[in-house]
Amino acid sequence: MKPIAIIPARFASTRLPGKPLLNIGGIPMIVRVMNNVEQSQLFSRVIIATDHLEIQQIVESSGGEAIMTLESHKNGTDRILEVVEKCGIHNEHIVNVQGDEPFISHDILKGVVELLINSKFQITTSAEPIHEKEIYLNLNSVKVIIDQMQRAMYFSRSPIPCYRDGEIPEKNIAWKHIGIYGFKPMVFDQLSKLTSTKLEEIEKLEQLRWLEHGFSIGVATPLHPFSISIDTPEDIIRAELHWRSLH
Repeated sequence: MKPIAIIPARFASTRLPGKPLLNIGGIPMIVRVMNNVEQSQLFSRVIIATDHLEIQQIVESSGGEAIMTLESHKNGTDRILEVVEKCGIHNEHIVNVQGDEPFISHDILKGVVELLINSKFQITTSAEPIHEKEIYLNLNSVKVIIDQMQRAMYFSRSPIPCYRDGEIPEKNIAWKHIGIYGFKPMVFDQLSKLTSTKLEEIEKLEQLRWLEHGFSIGVATPLHPFSISIDTPEDIIRAELHWRSLH
């Protein structure tokens, strides 16, 4: 049974207001994300979870499915939970695809889905190798430590692992987390009851709450990862240039 993909699309953004509606190659970003996920053929259903009527209208006029959710949600997980409850899909495998990843590669989506379906991990996600010191040292770049069984041991904005002797290698420095999550059936119901934790509050990383409460997170490491996360006006330019390179 294929999982269901849910894509949160919040209208408000401090750095890029109305981000889901920004055009890339003449198409609204949220429609590009939706089309990319649908074309992967990995999902039985693709749902946009939004808090804005214009986003819903654009998605539906493009042939997609959009469900209105509350504006008050603090994160994408709460927005997805509302959709799960409204649609009665508690018993389905759910994959949370970020609404600001218009070019996320098929390999990333496939890796998360296959690990979700074929392993005992309650939650699955993805990571790619870090080869640049700038990314490794950047606090906006989330790193993940993975054990030999593909289980996430810790996520951090800090440079992890720490090279004690100060000699950072030229390649394979660390793993950079890619923000996509797969969830086993009923896991969302359990996550909604968890209280916030100290590590989560310190790092501002929701997945640390899940780890601290004992949930297992498996990490897929696809051979050909590619994504452009849209967070700044500069990212829009990079995405536009990438789109042009494909045509």
